[in-house]
Amino acid sequence: RLPEIARRMRQTGLTAFQFIISVDKARFVQSFPQSLSCAIELEQHFQFVGTIPSEKIQSVYERVDAVMNISDLESFSNNYMEAWKAGLPLICSDRDFAKSICRESAVYIDPHDEPAAARRIIELINDRSLQRRLALAGKKYLSELPTLEEKFMKTMNILVQV
Repeated sequence: RLPEIARRMRQTGLTAFQFIISVDKARFVQSFPQSLSCAIELEQHFQFVGTIPSEKIQSVYERVDAVMNISDLESFSNNYMEAWKAGLPLICSDRDFAKSICRESAVYIDPHDEPAAARRIIELINDRSLQRRLALAGKKYLSELPTLEEKFMKTMNILVQV
């Protein structure tokens, strides 16, 4: 889906964008052979960095303007909180699980509707005010999360009751 979204973005005349992907290119193409139909987009608009060690994740966040997670299924991920900490807006799947976590810190796209997804991403790219609002909402949500000690105490309380 992402290479086709990139193709749609290029078709609007936007050429100054890049997706940084945390997988190596060979594995991506092996998993998604249909992406080869977007060879120009893969070459010009994708940087495949492979698995990112935890001690280097901040350096990647410092290089990007937004964090994208367009999964169809809910899974365990720190991406949302990491984006909040880095002060970055989110681009997420228009799915209930993402909306319930990210609330007003993300723009939502249907990754299966590539033309609409490309338009929404371009809107975010062109709207600095929206980027700031999303990042500020993320900072607020981050401040509402429990501390490590609070999480420990909540867990202990649950365990003691069982």
